[in-house]
Amino acid sequence: MKNKPFRTFLKAWITAASLGAFFFGWTVLGHSGKPATASGTDTTSADSQVAPLPTLAPLPPVGSRQSLQPLTQQQQPSFNFTQPRFRTRGS
Repeated sequence: MKNKPFRTFLKAWITAASLGAFFFGWTVLGHSGKPATASGTDTTSADSQVAPLPTLAPLPPVGSRQSLQPLTQQQQPSFNFTQPRFRTRGS
């Protein structure tokens, strides 16, 4: 049981280091600057307007089968191993 104090100390040290690193990172990110805009200028200008997304055609009704195509059966390739395999007979 001589390792019990060392394990307790090690767990406490890892916990303290993890919490310290977390709060240090939180502080660094909190003091960092704002991200830059994509265009580098004011976002309200007419040059940075985003084009509208295209719309999709509506889906056919559930009962219609006009767009369904039957699946074709694909033949599985056959493998012919002509080289002999090594057998190790255990380890």
